[in-house]
Amino acid sequence: MMMKRSSKEVEKNNDNSLQCLIEDGAATPFSTNKGELYCTISTSGINKNYLLSSDSFRVAFKSTYKKYTGKIITDNQFQYMLNEMEVIAFDNKLPYMLSNRICKHDNAIIYDMSEADNLCVKIKDGTCKIEETPKMLFRRTNIQADQVKPDFSVDETSLSKMLKKHLNIPGKKLRDLYAVWLASCFFPDIQHMILAVYGEKGSSKSTLLQRTVQIIDPVIKGAELNSIPKKSDLELRLDASLVCAFDNISSRQLKYISDLFCQSVTGSVAVKKKLYENTDLITTDLKSIVLLNGTELVISRSDLMERAILVPMKKLSPENIRNENEMEAVFRKALPRILGACLKIVAIASNDTVPITTGHKTRIASFYDTAIRVGRAMGFEDEYTDKLLIMNGKRGNRETLKNDVIVDCLLILLNGKQEYKNSMTNFFNELKEIAKSYNISLSEFPSIPNKLRAKLDRVQSNLKEEYGITYSVHNIGRYREIRIIQNMETDSIENS
Repeated sequence: MMMKRSSKEVEKNNDNSLQCLIEDGAATPFSTNKGELYCTISTSGINKNYLLSSDSFRVAFKSTYKKYTGKIITDNQFQYMLNEMEVIAFDNKLPYMLSNRICKHDNAIIYDMSEADNLCVKIKDGTCKIEETPKMLFRRTNIQADQVKPDFSVDETSLSKMLKKHLNIPGKKLRDLYAVWLASCFFPDIQHMILAVYGEKGSSKSTLLQRTVQIIDPVIKGAELNSIPKKSDLELRLDASLVCAFDNISSRQLKYISDLFCQSVTGSVAVKKKLYENTDLITTDLKSIVLLNGTELVISRSDLMERAILVPMKKLSPENIRNENEMEAVFRKALPRILGACLKIVAIASNDTVPITTGHKTRIASFYDTAIRVGRAMGFEDEYTDKLLIMNGKRGNRETLKNDVIVDCLLILLNGKQEYKNSMTNFFNELKEIAKSYNISLSEFPSIPNKLRAKLDRVQSNLKEEYGITYSVHNIGRYREIRIIQNMETDSIENS
């Protein structure tokens, strides 16, 4: 709590007013390990971190100064104090960055819950406790909303069952997979898989994304879903939000920003000039939990598909359609229990030290390990959670290959053969002849044989996992030879 000095005491030496504010904890300038200059403003027990360069800090500081001294600070006085605060902040450097909503600090997971009450959930040693939010941990944007108080009396193993009442996810296995993914989103130090939702109109895709945002990182009403912005704005969104949800996007929109979404999973930074008139560089962290939806699965690139949890949706039947306001009210009532279950699962899973022996079946190893431990906390056997992830991977393979005309023609060409060998030119011509005879469009065919290899390379891992097909290309004299091997014992997704 800030200890307010009398106005006379401050007025004795106006030059020391900033020092008084800092000594009493009303203002705490600091910088992050990225070099960003911040100041924590503490008012009535509420701590909020502001960038020193922001307009919101200028207003917040002037308001605090008036409450503290009883006087309004002039722009000249503020600029003088700002210069001093920048020096103090530069010297008071933290060894970490500020986080969005959730972070790991002093061997505990801290979930920022309420700005109004300055409360958080601290998860440590297998327990969840509601405590006062520490200073200098989180940055809060103007669209963030306070989270509801979690209900820790809930049975954490009932999470998937609770979600069934509020989300139109078809089938128990798919719902269990979503529940595992959802709880994993509360781990701040792992790679988070993209949630890709797809299905026909009227299947509650947007509702699923909205409620996912409300569970993990609530924002003001109407700000849950967004359209895809231009690349520079998207980088800022990925840096400023724990969760970014994009509604009704198309594969054409995703084509030019797939790399950014890949980077948002593995974690990366974008480096650019701070201003055109100088050479200072700033970094933007491309790390966020990305949610996508569309009438069709918009992900086509295999590298992005491997980083996604796929949720195909089915259209609601007429008898299951309800009034949106009534459904929202029912969900809001259940939200404390859903959140409580998620956080209890995190507490149990983060305290789990039993080795994982099922093996890594996904490309994102840190997510896989977390998913197995989350599954244990939910009452699942390791093998069951492992099968859920394998099922997701096979669905990704199928979706990647489904509309690929080259793959269609290749499967017809092999027709059960275990080995095929030919020059790349003859191979290319045979595929084109097959396409013509089966009335398959040639618009997606490469123009020349040399470009066929690049087309195959994009789906190489999918062909191997789905159909047991591997290939190699070698220079034989004056031509290039392709050799294709098909392992007939490999299961397809239909068999699995």
